Amino acid sequence: MVSGTVQALQHLFTAWHLGMLLPFAAILIAFGAAGQVSTWILGPIKGIWAASRTGILPTSFQEANQHGVPRNLLLVQAVFMSTVALLILVMPSVNMAFLLLTSLAVVLYCFMYLLLFTAAIRLRYTHPDVRRPYRVPGGRNWGLWLVASTGFLTSLTCLFIGLIPPGHMREGIYAPAILGSLAVMVLCPLLLYRFRHLPSAKASI
Repeated sequence: MVSGTVQALQHLFTAWHLGMLLPFAAILIAFGAAGQVSTWILGPIKGIWAASRTGILPTSFQEANQHGVPRNLLLVQAVFMSTVALLILVMPSVNMAFLLLTSLAVVLYCFMYLLLFTAAIRLRYTHPDVRRPYRVPGGRNWGLWLVASTGFLTSLTCLFIGLIPPGHMREGIYAPAILGSLAVMVLCPLLLYRFRHLPSAKASI
């Protein structure tokens, strides 16, 4: 699972007698992965940082350096992700740890989209007069219901598929580990919001 892309290209290049291209393809894959990781690392943190400036996080997490990078939040992320990476040491194999982390990311994304599609419908009714840059076509909101419901059901299906353990992993471990990790990651922002206490946070609600 970790090196599957390179192995697939190896078979392809071997069949075409182009084996000398494999090292170059591997380098390009490495550069692409590095670009993705940099986006995944800084993108969510920039979103959290923007939200933190409304007062839902301590002031130390609202600060940024002279380049506009939220350094303190990045340090917290580094500690958290380093802890998660320790799974590679405690899991029976690297492939199993990779599968567990990848499945957890998929399940978390699907849960996030469930919230987004639900919020889209709710906000259309609770704040109907807010000026929006884009509205789903369809009078009486049937277009929004169609699009959001389709996305919700698709995300829910993907979430349930992500809970199905692969053949080489025991069922009694996989689903509880995924659901437990998902619960922790969902509870963390809820607890931060629940126990906000800064004056700026109260003023912004």
